Amino acid sequence: MTGGPRRRVTLSEHAYAAVLAVLAIAGAVAPERPLPDVVPWSGPFPVHRLGEGAAVPVVRAHESLDLEVAVAAPRGDPYDAAAVATFEDGAGGVYRVEAFYAGGERGRALYRFRFTPPGPGEWRFATSSDVPGLDGLTGTVVAEPAVLAGPMRGSDGRFLLTRPDGSLAATTYVVYSRPDGALDELGELPRDEAQLAAALQGYVDEAARLGFGALHVAVNNEWFGLGTTRYDLLGSTRPDPRTFRVLETLVALAHRAGLYVHVWMWGDESRRHSPLGLPADPTVPGDTGGVTGAAFDRLQRYLAARLGPLPNWTASFGFDLHEWASEEDVRAWARRLDELLPLPHLLAAVEEGSGARAFDLGEEKLSLVSRDLDEARFGDDPYGTAVLELARAGGRPLLLESQLYATRGGGWDGDGLRRTLWRLAVAGGVGSVWRVDEGLVDAEQLRTFARFWEGGLPVGGASRRLPGGELALVAADGRSGVVYAEDAGAVSLAALPPGARAVAVDARAPYAEVEVASGGADWEAPRVSDWALRFTVP
Repeated sequence: MTGGPRRRVTLSEHAYAAVLAVLAIAGAVAPERPLPDVVPWSGPFPVHRLGEGAAVPVVRAHESLDLEVAVAAPRGDPYDAAAVATFEDGAGGVYRVEAFYAGGERGRALYRFRFTPPGPGEWRFATSSDVPGLDGLTGTVVAEPAVLAGPMRGSDGRFLLTRPDGSLAATTYVVYSRPDGALDELGELPRDEAQLAAALQGYVDEAARLGFGALHVAVNNEWFGLGTTRYDLLGSTRPDPRTFRVLETLVALAHRAGLYVHVWMWGDESRRHSPLGLPADPTVPGDTGGVTGAAFDRLQRYLAARLGPLPNWTASFGFDLHEWASEEDVRAWARRLDELLPLPHLLAAVEEGSGARAFDLGEEKLSLVSRDLDEARFGDDPYGTAVLELARAGGRPLLLESQLYATRGGGWDGDGLRRTLWRLAVAGGVGSVWRVDEGLVDAEQLRTFARFWEGGLPVGGASRRLPGGELALVAADGRSGVVYAEDAGAVSLAALPPGARAVAVDARAPYAEVEVASGGADWEAPRVSDWALRFTVP
């Protein structure tokens, strides 16, 4: 483009150029390492090799495409080669992503730029790098209209789902964890690609069958060695591509099923599941290891390039953070990821404890607020506790990460789980992580909950208890909302504005809407049950 005003170079662009220069210098002086051959792996996304074939690649918006480049092996660690691709749609849309190292092939290094179009249209791209072969690449990708959802966002205390058409809808966020912790030890999953996909599909299907919106996965130090959760057993400072294959397969399968994945990046220090003892890289002069070392930042860049383009995940930095992390450590992690991620992702850190052992981000919260609550206090009044904690979250969505147990011997039975989910939703869409025994819950009731709230959470407004004990969540404009009552044969209509139309759903039964006759103080239900009324003013 010519003839227009010249754009000023921003401070962040200056900083990024400086990072590229430092990495280039480090690569020039670092010793060479042999390139491992690529293990055959088809992966969940199409791959387009740049420079081979003139066809313009096509992908749907919110779905991923890998643009692959084969180059002469760079000096130094191939994971440290820096290259960025910038995609623009000509209408103001910009998507920027770094390349990730994808292995060696007959003496050449393979790099991929993973592109997930935020919207339909013709996206032109150009690359920039100090690595010969990765700089100055240009081309076009055509994005067709989306059929799958896009990134989760947060606003006014709500989780906002990006619909295929790009519009936002407030929703609930309920995360499913299997009672056996199957996704806490990724190294125990099958290594064969087809068998791995089949195993992960089973977990996705199970979560969907139970009406959950997301699956939970804990990675710990398997970021650097699949099957190694402890940092004192690590022998690598490079991200392990095998771990990322597991994660991207899980996230892709979940996306196709309309689900999200919530990732615990790290665990506690007592089991060495934190990154505190990440080894120093002997090829990087002065490297300290740990959360300020080369391995940690290498992981940040690799994660942003390889998982960052996948729209359907959220992440927590870790738990038991009072054992090993400072609040500034966490803020630095989130700032760095936010700089690198090509798509928005909600990031959290579990705030817990009290007194000298408390971990609390104070007023400077992350994009997702995470709380680990005392289970006894929470169990006494889930609704009231959720309302108070949501107010403390300062306008950000709230996720309760105590990993509540609806299992045999756990704190909740099936009815307790169901009712707690309804109360958290009416409190304002507060999210929660649950370890659930499938045999203990009524899947049909949980699917009723999911269907009722799908894209239907009132935006803004406030939640309150009504004089009769019902709970009400009303939109800011007062023209829509939900009233929820337990063990009720009649439901108060006091929260409904004049002229409102309403339908009721029995929370204990398969989903079915019952027309609510207006005009009285109460609605007489056909039977005593737990009822949810959704109302709108035409």
